[in-house]
Amino acid sequence: AVRTLIELLDDPQVYGHAVKGLARLQPPEARSALERFVDDERGWVKLAARRAIAGIDRKAAKAT
Repeated sequence: AVRTLIELLDDPQVYGHAVKGLARLQPPEARSALERFVDDERGWVKLAARRAIAGIDRKAAKAT
């Protein structure tokens, strides 16, 4: 599912929903792909991307 969601980030019709899905899963391998959405013009996409990245970073900090 993660790989598919990352691929969908390139689809202008559904990328916001892919960001939301990745925000729920918070997979570390999606972090770099999500960075381009932290300043998205749509607020809900921007918020989801920022939350996803924050969650990924928290998980990484706990692992070290």
